[in-house]
Amino acid sequence: MKSLYKFIVTPKSDRYSNTAKVGGKDLILNTDIYNHKYISRNAIVLATPTAFETPIKEGMEVVIHHNVFRRWHDIRGNEANSSSFITEDRYGCYVDQIYMYKEDGEWKGFDEYCFVIPAKNDEKFDIKNEKTTKGIIEVSNSVLKSMGVVKGSSIGFLPSSEYEFVVDGKLMYKMSWRDVCVKYEDNKFKPYQPELAEF
Repeated sequence: MKSLYKFIVTPKSDRYSNTAKVGGKDLILNTDIYNHKYISRNAIVLATPTAFETPIKEGMEVVIHHNVFRRWHDIRGNEANSSSFITEDRYGCYVDQIYMYKEDGEWKGFDEYCFVIPAKNDEKFDIKNEKTTKGIIEVSNSVLKSMGVVKGSSIGFLPSSEYEFVVDGKLMYKMSWRDVCVKYEDNKFKPYQPELAEF
């Protein structure tokens, strides 16, 4: 099966990530279908669109928008699938719903997106764990690379432009390259990672 404009994807594991292993046992973290933090965002590409060329190939792992796998309740209270649903293991995903892809074991930013690790706040008298609007590039993209902003670059970004993801156990912020507004040449930030990043 192929689509003209959509990628056909399947969840890497389950549609929802509602449990965590604690002391060898499963701890239930979530019991509803609304909280976007517990919807799986990792998928495997089954088929690519036929209408255009893409660096993403069949079999690659991608990070996608949470609404692709989401379930919801209609006005009658009946549980329903998103408009992306084809079958329980197949979903249609538009190009703007894919944020990065893994090629040869390395994550790459897709289209306009990049991923940033928050910078640790080292101010003694500030109770915040991370610096506001500052971070470290973890996954760059072609536009940022052309400007010298690569993995490990300390950057500043626009307020409210970050969106939380947990990828490979790391807390990262997804944002557009347009939201990156400064590269700090003389200042190397330390990464901030909470003790429990999986939520």
